[in-house]
Amino acid sequence: MKSEIPSHRGAPQQFWIDHLVEKHECFHCEMRSEEIQIHDETVELLVPSWAVRFEVVEGQKSSNKLFLILRDLETQGWDDPLGIVAIAVQELDQVSRYRVILWHATYPYIWKHLDPRRSTSKNTDAE
Repeated sequence: MKSEIPSHRGAPQQFWIDHLVEKHECFHCEMRSEEIQIHDETVELLVPSWAVRFEVVEGQKSSNKLFLILRDLETQGWDDPLGIVAIAVQELDQVSRYRVILWHATYPYIWKHLDPRRSTSKNTDAE
C-alpha cells in the first residue's frame, strides 16, 4: 500500500518500504568465518555456513554490535542483486570477532533507495 505525504515542493511524495513481515526462521546452525572491512578495520565475521557470498555495502559499529548492509553476490533472476541486512554481536573473548545473529534478505528494489547510482532495476513498482 502506497502512502502519499505532501513534499516540500507541493507534489505528493510516495515512500517505499521493504516490510519484513512476521515470518521468522530461527534455529541453530554451523558458522563459517569471513574477513570483512569496516571502515579501516579488518574484522572476522562468523556467518551461517549456508549464507551466500556477499560484499559489504555499509557497516557501522556500536559498542559490541555490527550493523551491516550487504549485497548478495550469488542469487540470480532479478535486475539487481538481493540485499541483506545483518546484525552481529562481538564474541566475548575476541575483540575483532563478531557473530551474526540476524540475517535477512531484502528485495533487490531496495538499491533504488539505498544506492540509486548502482541500481539497474527497471521495476516501477519499487519507486
